[in-house]
Amino acid sequence: MKKWEDNKRAHEGVWGKVYEHAQSQIADGKSVLEAWTNTNLYEMQTSALGRDMRKIPYILKDRLYFAAAQEYLDIKLGVLTEALMNRLSSDTDLIVDLGSGWGRNSIYLSHLFGNTYDFLACELSDNGRLCTDHFIDTFDLPITTLPFNYYDNTTLCSHLRESEYQKVVFFSSFSIEQIPTIGKTFFTSLLELPIPEMDFVHLEPVSWQLLNTPKNTSDRYNEDLVEVIQQLESAKLGTIHHMEANHYGHRQEWAASLITWSKTT
Repeated sequence: MKKWEDNKRAHEGVWGKVYEHAQSQIADGKSVLEAWTNTNLYEMQTSALGRDMRKIPYILKDRLYFAAAQEYLDIKLGVLTEALMNRLSSDTDLIVDLGSGWGRNSIYLSHLFGNTYDFLACELSDNGRLCTDHFIDTFDLPITTLPFNYYDNTTLCSHLRESEYQKVVFFSSFSIEQIPTIGKTFFTSLLELPIPEMDFVHLEPVSWQLLNTPKNTSDRYNEDLVEVIQQLESAKLGTIHHMEANHYGHRQEWAASLITWSKTT
């Protein structure tokens, strides 16, 4: 089984290259959206998506489509933004990005929403946080970065415990996928915090868990997220609002389920 240290080592290398590219974009005087878009396209080109940037396959609500890179990026963002906006309200204080990578989602969303919400970008890798910080410092974005580990979220809990936030929305996007078993403790430690309202939005490739079909992701990918959330609801700690298989993703086996739930009050 892949250890969290291995994940950190791998992501330091990947996000280090992305960070270098982002630095060059910002040094060239690009706007926040230009630098962010070009950095996304660079990441896509250096991944499996780069095999054909003119015709990228993707799943949306269990149907197969194809799109060029820019359109694919727009659709991907639209899916996440819509899912989040369904859980946001005028009294939301903070949006927490769990496993924020190089800052892809936090940077875009903070630019989209302006200063409406605070953002907390939680990331395991140093280079991922450095890249996010570079965008924050250059463009004055309302984001705070935080060292983060799904296997020990003490730092996150301490940060939130010291805050005065009343309504927090947490989201993960293709992040918990890399945690073979997340277990209940990660979530119960958050639910025990003195924050009255909490919402959770997950876009994770766990459709096989919802459909009760054989696992179609690699051995190192998550296998208990759905069960854990259902256990939290059974214990009256959480309330499930939506669980939809094959909502969005690059390929069928990695198509993310959309799962939304909240702290039971």
